[in-house]
Amino acid sequence: MGIKFEYINYDEKIYDYIEKKEEFLSEDNLFIFVDNRMKEIFTRKIGGNLFSNNPTFITIDEFKERVFITDKVILKEAKRILAFFKSLPENIKKELEINNYFDIIDFANNFFSYYRELNLSCNEGVIEYYKWQENYVKYFTEIKQSFDRFAKENNYIPSDWIEQLKYFNNQWLKMYSNIIFVDIVEFPEIYKKVIAEIRKTHEVILFLQMRKKDFDENELKIKNLSVPLLKKNVRVYRFNDELQEAISLIKLQEKNKINIYSPAVEENSFYQLFPNNFAPSRRDVMNDTKIFKFLNIQLQILGAKEERLKETYSLKDMVSAFEDRTFAEYYDITKEDFIKLNNLLKKGYKYMSKDILTREFPEDEWRFIAVVEHIIYDLNEISTIRSVDKLYEYFQEVLDMKKFFETEKDYDSKDIIEKILEIFGMMKVNESIGIYKDNREIFGNRPGEGLYRLLLQYMKDIVIRSTVKVSPGIPLIKPLDFIKYAVTPCESLNCFIDITDEYIPKLIKDKLIFTENQRKDLKMITMDEKREIERYRFFQAICSSGDSVIFTKIDEEAGVGMTPFLEELINANEIILEEIDVSLDSVNTILKNIFSGESIKCVKDECETEEDIQKRPEDFKDGKINLGAYDIDILNECPLRFYFSKLRELEPIEKGEDKDLDPRILGIIVHRVLEKSVKEMWKEVINGKIEVDIDNIKTKLEEEFERARYMIQIHMDNYIEQILIPLLARNICRFFEIIKKKYKKRNITRFQGEKSKFEETPYYSGKIDVNLIGRADLVIESDEGNTIIDYKTGNGGAQQLDYYNIILYDGDPYTERVIFNVWKCEYQEFDKVKLKKEDVDRIVKELSDSEIYSKCEKESTCKKCIYSRLCRRGENE
Repeated sequence: MGIKFEYINYDEKIYDYIEKKEEFLSEDNLFIFVDNRMKEIFTRKIGGNLFSNNPTFITIDEFKERVFITDKVILKEAKRILAFFKSLPENIKKELEINNYFDIIDFANNFFSYYRELNLSCNEGVIEYYKWQENYVKYFTEIKQSFDRFAKENNYIPSDWIEQLKYFNNQWLKMYSNIIFVDIVEFPEIYKKVIAEIRKTHEVILFLQMRKKDFDENELKIKNLSVPLLKKNVRVYRFNDELQEAISLIKLQEKNKINIYSPAVEENSFYQLFPNNFAPSRRDVMNDTKIFKFLNIQLQILGAKEERLKETYSLKDMVSAFEDRTFAEYYDITKEDFIKLNNLLKKGYKYMSKDILTREFPEDEWRFIAVVEHIIYDLNEISTIRSVDKLYEYFQEVLDMKKFFETEKDYDSKDIIEKILEIFGMMKVNESIGIYKDNREIFGNRPGEGLYRLLLQYMKDIVIRSTVKVSPGIPLIKPLDFIKYAVTPCESLNCFIDITDEYIPKLIKDKLIFTENQRKDLKMITMDEKREIERYRFFQAICSSGDSVIFTKIDEEAGVGMTPFLEELINANEIILEEIDVSLDSVNTILKNIFSGESIKCVKDECETEEDIQKRPEDFKDGKINLGAYDIDILNECPLRFYFSKLRELEPIEKGEDKDLDPRILGIIVHRVLEKSVKEMWKEVINGKIEVDIDNIKTKLEEEFERARYMIQIHMDNYIEQILIPLLARNICRFFEIIKKKYKKRNITRFQGEKSKFEETPYYSGKIDVNLIGRADLVIESDEGNTIIDYKTGNGGAQQLDYYNIILYDGDPYTERVIFNVWKCEYQEFDKVKLKKEDVDRIVKELSDSEIYSKCEKESTCKKCIYSRLCRRGENE
């Protein structure tokens, strides 16, 4: 008994080599493979003889399960995470702010991996730690002691830790004479010891696809891997843009039957751009299905539920959900529904609840109300779930599963349903295994949301069957290592794409805490060794093929270059690096031909005409129009823009901004408080008394902030109570003190907010009546003149004061115009007039009496105008 090494050339197929040797085809042989694909190929090519005894084929993972034996309950996947959470010491939970299962998933995986690495290297720990490692070790050591006690009490062992020599049992191997490892080049220390044990009773054979001098037979690892000399014709092309690569492949398809391999299949988008030339290469996974997307959106909304406001959800998340096609299809959400909900966000609302629906929408909006109430009902039902059985009931009785599968065209609905049922089975097993008594132990006070999240974690990345049919002959982009298994016809050309340092070598990081020197000292697989294994796999892939074309991207600006592995091959084989035969200019030409078509035009009505847009009687209801200060600004800049935005209401749908405290809402609150204060005190002011009570101002502010409860993020409450309200109250009091001082020797006759005198009586009557509307925040009239005050909480110009002066005092040049910035506590007077009465007269007269909506005088204004495509200025001038 002993160990033998069989070396074969890169350009040979391992299964062909073994198939030719009869001594390997006996039932006495056990073949062990690095992955399931190689196992399947051997089974098909060598083990398919029904009339003879065949060898046994297993993967290295299956080998592990057969030779490491224990009577303990083996915890896999989520079960071991649950056990980890259950065993966590309370002091560590508190220190690390761990509240539920989802807070520790990554931490737990690192914990299990850390001790697995030690087990694989046959070590109990690191002798000397660096200072930065101390906290990790401290936590891991304490948790390990607690976990071991818990595991011992319940006879558990995590699947990560079973690879230990004390669990090795060769009983199952006794039915074989030869144990054959095929193309496995990574042997942790524990497996070296296992092989040493097996050698005592069996013949061990290692099949390796490399030169004998490249492998250390004592240490069972690669050493000084030499660069192979290629026996086939290989051309290497450099490119700058992936579209050059794609179009070059399309051109190659016209002349050759090609096979395409890539180290980044999941990143490739050629199928989306050229579906007639490339088959979809990315695996179809559950994440792509409508049901997964829908459940994930529900979970996002649930995650932002505001428990302190009871059944209240984030409006921002709900607006985003309304934009999603899958969510919209399920709840029959229309564009109008989205606009209504988005308008709430634009108003400043932060939350959505049934109370807000009642407050903001009348009964005749019953359809929209029903849609939102349906969504809230479903979310509330999820919150009541306490067990896997109840979650299953929710799927059966509340979710309308048909809506997902009746419209799911690209994926096999039956396969999706079967996999979801399997997941429910696994979740039920987790629940019944007895690690915890109640779901609230692991999910906190939101078990429904926790179970929902767990379900989605199980669903994530599960491969599903596609129903998309691809025409024969269209190449599929395959993973790079698939070339090892391919049976390639001689006339086929193998194309290797994306061979760049962006993907090769992979960014190998030690997710644990071991340094490279510690790995060497502990006889762990080092990062350098992992890189060398990847280098070997690259050479193996390139050399396994026949004639080949390799594409590599070199883009210095993007920081992407040739992989050093390819550079070694080029230098050793004196390959010329050629420029790709598709220029960037030709790419643009080809794309224009592919996507040719006229640019999008607006609806064919008067908006599209090249002539000036004429005014029509129906533009002005009842022959009149109301204008405010903002309207005057727009008309002064561009009457045509006013027509599009005001009269045609062609405003774009813009998502409302979601800020912790919207400045506009703050402005409304401050205006209301000042307005209330002025109403309460105006009589006393006229009698010569200007007095305010800061506590009274604080009370008013508190009332207004409470009134705006659903428009302010709840985490802002302490800031508002302790900082903002006292600040605003002081500044408001300071404002009235300024007024008191300023008017100490004046006789005030009017002290109130004031409406325009032209709201009922037209400011101008021509072909239409034009009313000017608006309300000044505060008007003070005294025996020495008039003052108009505008309250601000942010930045703002004085032009609005000019407008108020025109609608209240006909533009009296002696009227004082003031802005009081409540936030900065600044009382600022303005002398310069920016908007004159004659300007307003001209603007109003032109709107009323001209025949057309004229365009703005300054063409530079059009560059940022959202209506430039409708206006089409410059196209016909």
